Amino acid sequence: MRPESWARWLAVSLLGLASAGCTSTVAGTPASVPPPPPLPPAVRAPVTWADTLCTTVKEMDGLRKEIDLVNQNAGTPAADSYARSYVMRISQSVAGMVKDLKEVKPAGIKAADGFGAELTKVLGTLAAKLPSTDDPATMTNPDFQKAAKAQEIAAVIAAVEPQRPKLAGLARAVPELGVSYNLAPACEPVPLFGVLAPATPARALVSWSDTLCQSARTLSGLQTNPLDDVASGDPRFAQFAGIELGQYLRSAASQVDQLTQQLAPLPPTGVKEADDYRASLLTALRAAAGKIPPAPGLGQSYDTPVDELKPAVAQVAGVFAELKPRGAQLAPIAARSPVLMAAYGLSPHCEPPAPMPVARNGTDVAACQSGQCQIQVTGKVDVTVSGLKFSVVVTGDGVTITDDSARLRMGAGGGGAVGKDGKTVHFHVAGLTATAAVLDISTS
Repeated sequence: MRPESWARWLAVSLLGLASAGCTSTVAGTPASVPPPPPLPPAVRAPVTWADTLCTTVKEMDGLRKEIDLVNQNAGTPAADSYARSYVMRISQSVAGMVKDLKEVKPAGIKAADGFGAELTKVLGTLAAKLPSTDDPATMTNPDFQKAAKAQEIAAVIAAVEPQRPKLAGLARAVPELGVSYNLAPACEPVPLFGVLAPATPARALVSWSDTLCQSARTLSGLQTNPLDDVASGDPRFAQFAGIELGQYLRSAASQVDQLTQQLAPLPPTGVKEADDYRASLLTALRAAAGKIPPAPGLGQSYDTPVDELKPAVAQVAGVFAELKPRGAQLAPIAARSPVLMAAYGLSPHCEPPAPMPVARNGTDVAACQSGQCQIQVTGKVDVTVSGLKFSVVVTGDGVTITDDSARLRMGAGGGGAVGKDGKTVHFHVAGLTATAAVLDISTS
């Protein structure tokens, strides 16, 4: 409902209340107050938009407190470390927020999208005043310059108006946004006047669905074939194979533990099949935790031969292979329950994967010799871009690109670049399935 409609309803309501105090109907009863107006229905786009914006403004407003540790340690031997860490952390945080705002789809509500555009502008201005995340001066400057830079950044952040109250105020003022805002898991609900549409799902169920979808996505992304990776048998990268396999083993237990911690606190939904699915996931995760072998320490990865790591890696891959298919089971369950599907359809992380785009150059890898192409790759393919040769391997875990001196690994939507002979070749994964990928390739 538009703000002017609300104003008319409020005016009529107040008039009715005033009349009730001084006049009566013929039957002697006070004049009745009109019922509250119906609220607009919740829509997926503004729910997702609000979830991203609430996450962003919370992080943004929290930047003010980051300088506290620097101030507390001023004049101590650790002052240099705290100042340097602060500068790098703020630069990384702001860069991440700008990226998130640029990637989120519009809410489709003029006032909301205007707020998002202005926030992006504010963060962009802030980012321009920060050193890049890979600026060597952050490490090499004298201590007094690091401290001065930290204070300079803190002053810039302090001058930015707090954004959480502004976003919450916008949600209260624009019911079309407020209804969806109140369902976004990352947002704190605001009071709205009116009657919710009958089909509006409970906020708790949207949050439940969102958490399950995040867990299902993590399960579907578990790496189950690290030993099949192109680098494992490539002598050019033999020195890194032990490090990567060691990291795979060290991260296995934490991935399972994080999934368990996400799911364990969730309350029952009342939808039996959904609750049974969550319970079965927890049972499987707890069983998996007991099957994961001890991981080598960070230093051991450098010294342990790859062949000695392979049995443990194969064991973890087997555990992940049992867990991974469970990620695809949630969507069909939601589709069979109208109540759950209403929440699932509005949950920011439950969006079905985008269909694979049609590659402009199809499977014609020769088109890349010009330096610009978009191709679909299946399995392993050799590609020449502007005279530079690359090997591309696609698996269910992502895309690996190598040349004679560099290696990139990317998931869906990921990107990277390789520089050589005065050229930089850029790769972007425009689409990814378990067996194929669409790559955008360009040269600068």
